[in-house]
Order: sequence, then structure tokens, then C-alpha cells
Amino acid sequence: MLRPLTNLRTLALSTYNASDEARAAIDAALRALPQLTTLYLRLPPPLPPAVTGLAQLQHFGWVLFSTQQFDILPGGPWLASLRKLALVGSVPASRLEALQAATQLEHLGLDRMWPATAVPSEPVRLLVLSGTTRLLQWASQHPTLHQLQLSGYWGLGREQLLATAANLAGPPWQFHLLNALGICCPLLCRI
Repeated sequence: MLRPLTNLRTLALSTYNASDEARAAIDAALRALPQLTTLYLRLPPPLPPAVTGLAQLQHFGWVLFSTQQFDILPGGPWLASLRKLALVGSVPASRLEALQAATQLEHLGLDRMWPATAVPSEPVRLLVLSGTTRLLQWASQHPTLHQLQLSGYWGLGREQLLATAANLAGPPWQFHLLNALGICCPLLCRI
């Protein structure tokens, strides 16, 4: 399918088909593209195993098409070269420990899908808030991370996010509110 494109640097791939045959074809195609530096996937979990072998991958975006929580980021040489990572889906902060190996990571964008009509219960809100606090603590200690963008429901309002970020160790964070397509999302940048 993509074999003649072995020098391809950027690939965007979108499919709702999560059959075993489709997954095998996607994995085989990615294995034939070791030079990829940028990959955008719109694909249900799990991550195709071939992604973990893309040692030159610098930019990775993944729309997971799922509200279920998965162990979504396996280790591998691909993490060491990542500079920008964007994940859209149910990404619990507690499952991002694999990013310790992302020693070049400069920008992390996380968008937590949440049903628009759902109002989280207090226990769910507190659980999300705890994960968000752990995420912010992790981000403050990551030596190369300069931008953290959080979209969707994270259990923190603007003031809480600012206060939590202000109490973190390391270089201070500056708060920006992005408005893309009428959706406001916070962006924390190191000063």
C-alpha cells in the first residue's frame, strides 16, 4: 500500500475501521516508513505496534475515538525523539508515566473527550482533579517541556489552574487561553 513511499516524512492517517485486518495493514505500512518525523493518527486504540519503532518521530498526534481509558503510550525508541505530542481521547494523567522517556518533549497537548451533556459527579470530578494535579506536577519537573495545552474537562477552572501551576517547582508557567473554533482551552507556557 505505502511501500513506494519509504522517504515519506509526514503521514496523516484516519480510519474508523478497527478490524484486525485493517490494524495489520496499518502496522505493516508504518513499518515500511522508518523515516517518518510527523505522524497524525485518527484511529481507535491500541496504538499500532510499529509506531514504537519510529525512532525519528518528532511530532505525533493521535485522536483515539474512544472514551475508554487505555494504557496508550508504550515505551520504545520513538519516545526519545518526540518534540510535540498531542492526544485526543480519554487520556488519564496517571497513564502518562511513559513520557519520562520523552527527553526531548517540548509541547504536550491533551484533550480529554467528555460527553457534552454529562455533568461529572463529585467523586469523578475529584478523581480528575487529582490526575490533573499529578500531570501539572510532572510537567513542572520535565526539563524540556515548555508548553502544556489542556482541552476538555480537567476538573480545574482558570483560577484553580493558575493557582496550581503557580505552586509548582521549577520555572514559572504563564497562562494563555486559546480560542480555536469557538472552543477555549488553556495553554501553560514556561516563562
